[in-house]
Amino acid sequence: MLIYAPAFFLIGAYFWFCLLQIKSKVKYPIAINLALLLLIVLPARYGIERIKPFANREETVSSKNAKMLGSKIPKDEKAVVFNAGNYIEAMFYSGQTVYPIPPTKQEIDSLQKEGFSIYIIQDENNKSQFQNQPKVKYIRYD
Repeated sequence: MLIYAPAFFLIGAYFWFCLLQIKSKVKYPIAINLALLLLIVLPARYGIERIKPFANREETVSSKNAKMLGSKIPKDEKAVVFNAGNYIEAMFYSGQTVYPIPPTKQEIDSLQKEGFSIYIIQDENNKSQFQNQPKVKYIRYD
């Protein structure tokens, strides 16, 4: 797209000047004026739309939860987080490995043997599933 953008700009400018030249020879010059106006307004509107000055900049619940996760787990801790809804954002904000699924007993044991701290995000579905796991830390989204 960037390679041929100058060519489109030059073609558009040439078309603009051609329309200006034939404006006095046409039966309806108002149509030519409208076309000239559209050649200016539509690209300007597209440019403004691309920078999104009127976009809603409120933080989403998922990004708030991901940032909260980053604040609850120390950055230097070797940790794995399970059962996170938006796990990609959570990995970005926490710097830890995050999975969207709950762990199995074997995964918990294996990771703890390797020296990882295990964090499980609790929700209504898995409240009692992991209650008797030793050394597993639980996080609740507020």
